[in-house]
Amino acid sequence: MITGSRMLRKIGVIGGGRMGETLAHLNGLVGLETVVKVKSDAEHLARAESAIVASHKREVRRGRQTEAEAEAALARVRVTGDYVDLADCDVVIEAIQEDPAAKR
Repeated sequence: MITGSRMLRKIGVIGGGRMGETLAHLNGLVGLETVVKVKSDAEHLARAESAIVASHKREVRRGRQTEAEAEAALARVRVTGDYVDLADCDVVIEAIQEDPAAKR
């Protein structure tokens, strides 16, 4: 993916809900390394990772992608609880709940 004259290689997504899961799924599928930042507790980390895996499994079951494509896409996605992991992303997309206090 090209923006101006610079190639995007790494995308950050803040939020592991439905929108964050979809962004991670699609970015990984098109070949972009993707870091998904969620709340740092074990429950949020596990839930986000599980949702992304389930999303790819669903697409494989429906015949929309192969098992190899799903595995390759998942290898490009990392879920984290630490903002520091977003530091080297080319772009970061905010995809958290629609709550002004949370967005601040």
